[in-house]
Amino acid sequence: MDVGVKSRLPEADHLAKSGEHPNIAPKDASTLIILDRSGGGIRFLAGRRSDKHVFMPGFYVFPGGRLDRSDHSSPRADSLHPAVAEKLLQFSGRRMNPRRAEALGVAAIRETFEETGLVIGKPQPAQPGRLGFLPSIAHLRFVARAITPPGRIKRFDTRFFAVFADEVDLDPASAKSSHELENLEWVPLADYSTIKVPSITRTVLGDLAETLDIAPALPFGRPVPFYHVRHRRFFREEL
Repeated sequence: MDVGVKSRLPEADHLAKSGEHPNIAPKDASTLIILDRSGGGIRFLAGRRSDKHVFMPGFYVFPGGRLDRSDHSSPRADSLHPAVAEKLLQFSGRRMNPRRAEALGVAAIRETFEETGLVIGKPQPAQPGRLGFLPSIAHLRFVARAITPPGRIKRFDTRFFAVFADEVDLDPASAKSSHELENLEWVPLADYSTIKVPSITRTVLGDLAETLDIAPALPFGRPVPFYHVRHRRFFREEL
């Protein structure tokens, strides 16, 4: 077992064991860590998943979800930072291309809007089947990637993006809970022990906190931790 995994993800041995469900291919997904640095420290936005959910009921998670077909064709206000786009293409197989990489950024912003009401983008005239705004993906940092281990009831290949609220003119007070994410909270990055989060989320937050201590501006081109299982062993690699 990689020492880096053991120190960051103590449950790695347990998580790497196959679950009780048939193995399925992971679905592409993306999630967004919104960072508020307007106070004395940094806070992130998380919401509680309903107990009725099959996947991670009762846990606090970042807004996000599966990549949708419409995310590929959705008009957007700008493009991903080149360093972000480049890292999204690494170790992602032949299905991944620049267009799909940008769609992952759009998905993170679309899901955030659907689950919290927060708009990251520029207004556009309403059109059937379209968002009421042009998603702005230029400020998204790619901060982690994690693939759900085999044998789980659902599996996702999730790209974790981060963005500073002030960079995209977000008012933290305007976030609203939804049926997808209940009890939205702005949680101090320095102490999130008050909420129940999945182990991988805790690990990603730890990685992110370390990065912000070293580089508070969160540069776009920094190494990206990639957590995944191979041959029933959990690995942490860097993109």
